[in-house]
Amino acid sequence: MNLIVKQKIFMLLCIVTLMCSLSACESDDNVSGVLDAKSNVSDLTISETDAQKSFAKILSIAVAKNEALRTFLKSEAEKQYDKDYDVFYPFVKDKTVTDGKTLRDILVSYSSENEIATIEKNLPLLTVMIPDLASFGAFSINKWDTSDEQVAVTYAKDNDNSVFYAEGDSLLSLPKGDLPNFPFMVVKSNERMKVVGKKATRSANNSDMDMNKYDFVDSAFDGTKSCETRAKYSHYDEDNTETAPEEKPYLKKDSLDERCITAYNYFRNNKYLIDREYVYYGLSPNNKENGKLDPNVREKLYKFRVDPQKYGAIINEQVGEDPHLKNEADYKKGHPSGEQIAKDLWTDGAYEIVFQAYLGSSNMVETKTISVRGSDLFYISKFHVTKQHHTGFRHSRWWYTTTPDELMGKWVNVAYKDIYLTGTWDLSNSPVSIYIKFFEKDNGTTKTITDSYTTSYTNKADLSASGKYDKGSFSLGFSSQVTSQKTFTISYQYKDEDDDLGSLYLNFKDPIIVSDKYASSKGYEMYSLNTGAIDVVIAPTSIR
Repeated sequence: MNLIVKQKIFMLLCIVTLMCSLSACESDDNVSGVLDAKSNVSDLTISETDAQKSFAKILSIAVAKNEALRTFLKSEAEKQYDKDYDVFYPFVKDKTVTDGKTLRDILVSYSSENEIATIEKNLPLLTVMIPDLASFGAFSINKWDTSDEQVAVTYAKDNDNSVFYAEGDSLLSLPKGDLPNFPFMVVKSNERMKVVGKKATRSANNSDMDMNKYDFVDSAFDGTKSCETRAKYSHYDEDNTETAPEEKPYLKKDSLDERCITAYNYFRNNKYLIDREYVYYGLSPNNKENGKLDPNVREKLYKFRVDPQKYGAIINEQVGEDPHLKNEADYKKGHPSGEQIAKDLWTDGAYEIVFQAYLGSSNMVETKTISVRGSDLFYISKFHVTKQHHTGFRHSRWWYTTTPDELMGKWVNVAYKDIYLTGTWDLSNSPVSIYIKFFEKDNGTTKTITDSYTTSYTNKADLSASGKYDKGSFSLGFSSQVTSQKTFTISYQYKDEDDDLGSLYLNFKDPIIVSDKYASSKGYEMYSLNTGAIDVVIAPTSIR
């Protein structure tokens, strides 16, 4: 058996205070070949205990090696043909599992024809139970992920030490009274079924089990009449009722500098005019010359959004630190709101999103860090629900799960934080673009990273003979006249577990507002920039 699998199962057993009984394991190994020693004798009579034990070993190998078999057994058990999570072997052994192979074919491939025939002869009511122990805080078939090959098999008859097998090995024993919290199956004889006689005819290919006629011990156990009783559990998908995030970013009028709206109205029909020339310099169709820089204008970060496709990347190295999706959220009373479920499916903690801005220099102008919770960064669009129905002694209960595939990015509003990326953007001595880097901050070893960026300048502003900037020298359209470029080498501190979210340029000529179609309801649609991992909305505003 794979050592890693053994270790993982051992760890799971420790969760529910399992203790390995070495003496039990050693004594069990002494009988491990009961059937193998005489496997050429198909009509061998063995005890019910030995038959169950041998079948458990064979099954433990088969289910570890074959995901399709695990899925098949779970599906058959969920039918609850006897009103329990039982798989009655005589009824399903000849059903196809995968690749044209039946359940019996698969078991024979991990043992022998004679060994399986001997077990069938001595266990006419052979059954595999996959339990539901959720009400006891232990393993439940309803939450079993069959993609996980780590599943143990035990047997019911004379198994006082509750020996469990994994891949054919008697791995561990479970102290009496303890309940497993790991996936497992129980090999047993079905107490709800009985043999009621033999079929009248027999062919050479029929086993003794094939010739048996079966019936329920009592009609009360007949779960084949599904219409007569409601299933204990139901499984379904449920859309989140919380309002889904807007695909496009919007800002209300009172969040924006009035000059941004005025510039949009001035220049909306002229793509050659630049909004920021009005906001920064007061230039417009009504004032085409002698623009004066307002030194109080700053570029402000209003909103950002992280691509949900990057979820796996930003939690890979720091699952214990960064927020991440929980395995499930469960509720015993009432049906919670979609918003509440979404919050409860996230662990505590926050992502640390870092912004670094460079303006015509090798040195950062600003570095900003924003903390944001997982439920604020991502929207969960769909829940996978398991509902335990109400009974006479048990209330209804819901279990909710989700996957990263159901995540949508939320626009995170940070306008109230007043995050300014630069000082005064003075184009007489600054480039026409701001270079901005983004990453998600984690722990790790600090490293110095060297990079470079290229930006452009304009010299269309008139300068006096002394070289000083003439505050009244700018004319409408000057910022679009690029005359030179410079490349800057930058060095910054970076930790080896930080997650790079890319970089972008904010250009002076970029639009600010895209549309006012929904200005009265949602707000103005804002222009956004994208690195491939993160979207940002940046717009100028006055700090006075």
